[in-house]
Amino acid sequence: MPTVVTVTRELQLMAEYVTVEDGWVQARLPGLPAVLTVAPSRAEAESALLDALAEYLLASAGSSGGVAAPDALRVRLSA
Repeated sequence: MPTVVTVTRELQLMAEYVTVEDGWVQARLPGLPAVLTVAPSRAEAESALLDALAEYLLASAGSSGGVAAPDALRVRLSA
């Protein structure tokens, strides 16, 4: 029977939040230009940014043949 090992990593990223047209909030990770989103509030923008980061990591892992486990990654965003 195979052994399953779970490794949890913590990643701390700097996020930028900018109020844009009609009061919406744009959120981005300066170190990862492909991870960008916009939402009606900062809280929603942060949530969408985390979703965008997870999608980015899954796509990156898929293109490199790796296996991504987004539940094993804790991300802390700071502004």
